[in-house]
Amino acid sequence: MPKIIDNLPSRLQEEARRQVQDYGYGSVTMRSIAEACEVGLGTLYNYYPSKDALIASFMQDDWEKAMQRQLPESKESDPLSVLEAEHSLLAQFLLEHEKLFSDPDAIQTYTLLSRNWHVKLREQLAVPVAESLSKTGCKDPGFLSLFLVESLLTWTIAGIPKQQLFDILVPLIPGQDR
Repeated sequence: MPKIIDNLPSRLQEEARRQVQDYGYGSVTMRSIAEACEVGLGTLYNYYPSKDALIASFMQDDWEKAMQRQLPESKESDPLSVLEAEHSLLAQFLLEHEKLFSDPDAIQTYTLLSRNWHVKLREQLAVPVAESLSKTGCKDPGFLSLFLVESLLTWTIAGIPKQQLFDILVPLIPGQDR
């Protein structure tokens, strides 16, 4: 009879996260994760078709948890507060996953996948900004939110200091002065 392991997908994700932090992306293998979790390699592949899928799954879970925890309710917040919360969220996420984002092997692997992820992330972050912009009388909150979030996302990932970034973004937000 097969062994039943509670929360196996979560355990596999946690082990993958730990190994990326401890050894770097290039050293992590499906075999090393399976062995550490004391499951067969086939069992691991039943949950995740590849190392990249496993790593992407914990990154996605981490991102979703961070979004739920840290973003203010956009219907009750002004656009600047939403953007500042999103900047903080992005900066913290990048810091928490710095080992992965700075690993040459991971960068090479994820370069092709990052375009789709970037588009989804931009759209996800734009929704609360658009909702808050719509309260300001903004003529096109959809476009402006995408523009602001694309700038925020790109420049935060590039390491542009928050003050420099917001000095440029704030004048674009209707009714905002700093």
